[in-house]
Amino acid sequence: MSIPVAREHILVGRETSIDTVTTQLLASPCTRVLIHGDPGVGKDTVAAEVVHTDNVQQLGGLQAWLQASSDLVFRRQLINVFLTHRPWVVEGCETDASTCVKKIFAFLHASDEELSLIHI
Repeated sequence: MSIPVAREHILVGRETSIDTVTTQLLASPCTRVLIHGDPGVGKDTVAAEVVHTDNVQQLGGLQAWLQASSDLVFRRQLINVFLTHRPWVVEGCETDASTCVKKIFAFLHASDEELSLIHI
């Protein structure tokens, strides 16, 4: 998948965040990481750097990147990810966003995949 944010040539003060996110991604083959923080603090910059690390690239890179600038944008992106990577989860409700989101949330709730929340 293409990464929607270019890497920064110079990063200052992000080493801890980059290391934390990378460690969480490498903790399990089915880990989901949510990077949370106020607008403009560098969430996308940290994520872009993590995705380019050798360790993450060896895992096969990035499966999905959701930029949740609003609830509506997040829901649309989430549905598109599931239509692409796990279409059986949303099968039969592809044109009903509300039902898709309910099915996705139910799947995520029942899943044994790990979810890490990292606040920067």
